[in-house]
Amino acid sequence: MSRTTSTTTVRLHELWSAAILVLLGIMIGVLVVTGQLNNYLRPAFSPLLAVTGVVLLGLGIWSAVATIRQPGPWHLGQGHPDQRHSPIRRTSWMLLVPVLLVVLVAPDPLGSALLTSQAAGGSEETSTTTTRRPRARIQSPSARPRNPGGTVVYPPLSQTGINEMTLEELVLRHTEGDPAALEGRTVSVIGFASLDPKTGWRLGRFRIVCCAADAIGYRAQLRGTSDLVDDQWYQVTGVVDTTGALPAIQVTSLNAIDQPVTPYL
Repeated sequence: MSRTTSTTTVRLHELWSAAILVLLGIMIGVLVVTGQLNNYLRPAFSPLLAVTGVVLLGLGIWSAVATIRQPGPWHLGQGHPDQRHSPIRRTSWMLLVPVLLVVLVAPDPLGSALLTSQAAGGSEETSTTTTRRPRARIQSPSARPRNPGGTVVYPPLSQTGINEMTLEELVLRHTEGDPAALEGRTVSVIGFASLDPKTGWRLGRFRIVCCAADAIGYRAQLRGTSDLVDDQWYQVTGVVDTTGALPAIQVTSLNAIDQPVTPYL
């Protein structure tokens, strides 16, 4: 290989490595700005990812400028007195993999396909155990006062009005609270539709502590409605029935809505 060819090969390789870092930094920035990052991580991590994107973008630009301004020829042979070392390893092209994944097959938030798996909420028999994992927004049952019967004390609900709550709170009131305090109350919750082959339509939503990998699913049975679309988000209003393994909602009002900006609880 000639001296000119060696120099050109090295310089092109370093420019390619720098371009990958620039693309990765831009990709992270787009995910943060558009809110798509919320499909994978809690919003609290957005500032850290934004800083990471800026650092990668700056590193890529610096590397490209350093490569272009490098004085003298570069040589591939070891031990040559004029040999230079790149600020970026040649394996940096592997950083292109996440860029391609996000651009070509950007996944949607977790939905109905995962809702019935044991890792994301479990079966009806294990749902009580699953919902007793550490929580970010609902205080741990051990820290809450308890009724004489051992159930967790929750704030009282309106007997005549509509009680707005998350699907997580509804499930926890059903599994850990006093069923009599929830029975017959009218609630309004938001979630996505999920069709169970055995029991029919359910409303579901996930909560994450860090990222989608640690998701916990919460579900409620829907009654009195059948014309739903799988994974479509709905705001459901109805009367609660606590006699089953899952809380059931006798639907009185159902409205299709856009996916929330933050799909996870």
